[in-house]
Amino acid sequence: MKTTSITLAALAMALNFSVPAFAQASSTAKAAAPAAAGKSQYKTEDFFRHPEFRGVRLSPDGLSLAATAPIRGRMALVAMDLKTRKAIILTSFPDNDVVEFDWVNNSRLVFSLGNINEPSGSERRQGGGLFAIDKDGRDSRILAPTVKQAMGSGNFVYRTMGYVGRTPEISDEIFAAANERRADAADVYRVNTRNGRKTLLSFRNPGDVNSWVADMKGNIRAAISSDEQNKTTTWWRPDGEADWQKLGEYGLFEKNTLPLGFGYDDTLYVISNEGRDKYAIYTYDVAKKAVKDLVFEHPDVDVGVNDVAVAPDVNRLIFDHKTKTLAGIRFEADKPGVKWLDANWQTQQRSIDTALPDRTNILYPPRYSNRVVVYSYSDRDAGSWLLLDRTEKTIESLVSSREWLKPADMVDMKPLRYTARDGMVIPSYLFVPKNSDGKKLPLLVNIHGGPMVRADKWQLDMWGPMESQFFAHNGYAVLLPNFRGTPGFGHKHMISSLRNWATTMQDDIEDGVDYLVKQGIVDPARVCIYGASYGGYATLMGLAKTPDKYKCGIAALVVSDLSLQLTSNKTDFGSNKAALHFWYRMVGNPSTDAEFMRASSPVSQAAKMKAPLLIISGKADTRTPIEQAEAMRDALRKVGKEPEWLAKDEEGHGFAKVENRIDTYNTMLQFLNKHIGAPK
Repeated sequence: MKTTSITLAALAMALNFSVPAFAQASSTAKAAAPAAAGKSQYKTEDFFRHPEFRGVRLSPDGLSLAATAPIRGRMALVAMDLKTRKAIILTSFPDNDVVEFDWVNNSRLVFSLGNINEPSGSERRQGGGLFAIDKDGRDSRILAPTVKQAMGSGNFVYRTMGYVGRTPEISDEIFAAANERRADAADVYRVNTRNGRKTLLSFRNPGDVNSWVADMKGNIRAAISSDEQNKTTTWWRPDGEADWQKLGEYGLFEKNTLPLGFGYDDTLYVISNEGRDKYAIYTYDVAKKAVKDLVFEHPDVDVGVNDVAVAPDVNRLIFDHKTKTLAGIRFEADKPGVKWLDANWQTQQRSIDTALPDRTNILYPPRYSNRVVVYSYSDRDAGSWLLLDRTEKTIESLVSSREWLKPADMVDMKPLRYTARDGMVIPSYLFVPKNSDGKKLPLLVNIHGGPMVRADKWQLDMWGPMESQFFAHNGYAVLLPNFRGTPGFGHKHMISSLRNWATTMQDDIEDGVDYLVKQGIVDPARVCIYGASYGGYATLMGLAKTPDKYKCGIAALVVSDLSLQLTSNKTDFGSNKAALHFWYRMVGNPSTDAEFMRASSPVSQAAKMKAPLLIISGKADTRTPIEQAEAMRDALRKVGKEPEWLAKDEEGHGFAKVENRIDTYNTMLQFLNKHIGAPK
């Protein structure tokens, strides 16, 4: 592992810390030859190859580091002793990336497999599993096989096991969720990573639980379950052995109150949007089955939630494990932020932010040592990790993510809010090419997938932000709209998307283009629309709904026929009744809404489309099977139109092979240059 180019002098001065000679020498050497702003000519692979490091984690004792790094085209798990700086490669899977990992104790790690460039579906095709290994590469153990391994052994009812967290004490054991007793429901186990022995912790399982919440002692004390109709039920119990008590029941897309986590004083924290539009964090009165004190709210975004649909994320709570108090809360607004409740940590944060301005600097109070890893990143810097030793009062750089992408050569990811025609405010981001006057630019509208995924956040990472930097580097303005249905912006913003894929959700996108045209930023004659997954659907529907607005379209991993998508036996969710019920509410039920779904499907609108179209697919995609792309292509051929076509073998819902990603983005760039003018 090599050190980053981040300058430490100002940070050390602000913290009244010293810089170790190792870090000081490395930092000076790296800083000696900065890239000249505006002169770098990056290749496509510079944007889309694997990061140099990803997901850096410090061992509980603060003496070792683990991360994932690219080895022979896949992200492998690596570990390093911070004293000797000796690194060792722990894994080498030719068909999988290490996608999640954590320290079990000071010498052992646990991890699972998948494809980091396939945001959904890869774990159902061949990934998943749970594995453990020592930091020196010894004593590896399969705790649960991957899907591919299980199917290869003839086990066609796949028993999953997913990592939940470390035990409160340092041990060889972890908490894991597994469907040992029922194929369609998970229990929580305490699992020994040395011998694989499991101890059931949720014997009195309330049923159909999809989220478990442990207290600070490791007792499973709260849970969220859901049935085939997506009715959500919340549960609580006074200790790890007691019977479960029901707290609340909520229908699909209803406002609700959900357990988030426990404090050291046994306080139950919840997220709730009952009686309000956006989720806030409260303490909870179990006896009254009601929220108690408001802990934190934000005027613009939901807090305490994750990025997929709307579910609680306990990692948004920051605890100081030495004082045993809630120290702060993280949130994702137009830019990420933290609300510190602890004055000492607020002072620490302010010092770091002063020394490293215009960045997000993430730190968490350590549980066992006084060493802290700081992750520092921005919209123009993919990120670096630094090590603060609060005992020795030293600060040193560790590793960086994409050191070859120089911040001075990247463009700002500008938060932008515009108002749609019905008054809905649409949060978005705008990228403007460097060295342009910001006027009459060609525009690529980049539509995220999901749609109920907060995919585009202020950062330099896949998907939307990195794609947008690439196209901005090649002369295009890029708009990333968080159209209605994107989670995290309140209840009204989310539910107003229901059954409106072909109408108001498209309006949100169109109104963003019109706003930029009125501002003089965009040339209305040079606008192209692009997206993958739901974004692929939105691209196709946009070309049909407003055929004169877009001069071209790029649709990847598409949905073109809504009824086919919900009746096909080729999808990875076709037998999941809860998933189907969810989508019936979102887009319609093929049995009762056939005409509505036909009118909302691009495949039936082929005759209306005028603009050139590029369709991109993975032949092994099980989330949006290639039959969707083929149906759109065939419909266009019937009306005398031939789309351009790019399909990759052995690729799923996102392309794993670097060479395939590079070829895809080169093809997209050539298509844009051809149809909305090669940028000057």
